Amino acid sequence: WWVEGYRPEVGWAIGRGEDYTDHNYQNYVESNALYDILENDVVPLFYDRQADSLPRGWIARMKKSLRMLCPAFSTNRMLWEYSERYYLPAARYYTQMTENGMERARQVVQWKRFLQEHWGEVNIQRVEAVRNSAHRVGEGYELTAEVHLGAIDPKDVSVEAYYGPLNAERQITEPAAISMQRQDSAAGGMHRYAGVIPCEQSGLHGYTLRVVPHHPDLNNVMSTGLITWR
Repeated sequence: WWVEGYRPEVGWAIGRGEDYTDHNYQNYVESNALYDILENDVVPLFYDRQADSLPRGWIARMKKSLRMLCPAFSTNRMLWEYSERYYLPAARYYTQMTENGMERARQVVQWKRFLQEHWGEVNIQRVEAVRNSAHRVGEGYELTAEVHLGAIDPKDVSVEAYYGPLNAERQITEPAAISMQRQDSAAGGMHRYAGVIPCEQSGLHGYTLRVVPHHPDLNNVMSTGLITWR
């Protein structure tokens, strides 16, 4: 949790989260870093006292730590957040799915079975940029795609553009996803989608497309085990 809570003005950190394959070497590096912080930062701050013998700098850091961290890292905050985000929604979901003799639960099970039988028909056949030239920050990157869904109804899937900055290996980092909108349909289960990827920062960016199941009563799309990538 300290990775979430660390601030330079309220505490100290050993390293930056490096993971060494040689654990003995990691122990050597981190123990030296620990002693260096103690010798040059912690101990001098604690023993820097004026005529009143109070470590004013140390006390100020303690107060700032309490002021910044306690509201975010406390049992009250944790219970409130877990209740609002997980426990109460889970209880409401359970009630919805079990009422009327578990009718909605049975419908979701049948829906999942149908998708599993026909998901092999899903295929992203073509993706095109409306304009391939460089884009400025603030402009949108417009895409169109032709997706074959076969027997699956378009309302049962979400076609998404998955995008983000590229690293040196040209892999997407800090990914985000936007839903594309269906424009029209053709015979044989073909559908055309369009969407706009926001360009919010400069640099080299990349994208791909994916198709995932969609259902109003599906509380976790990963529970289907189904996804198709471009």
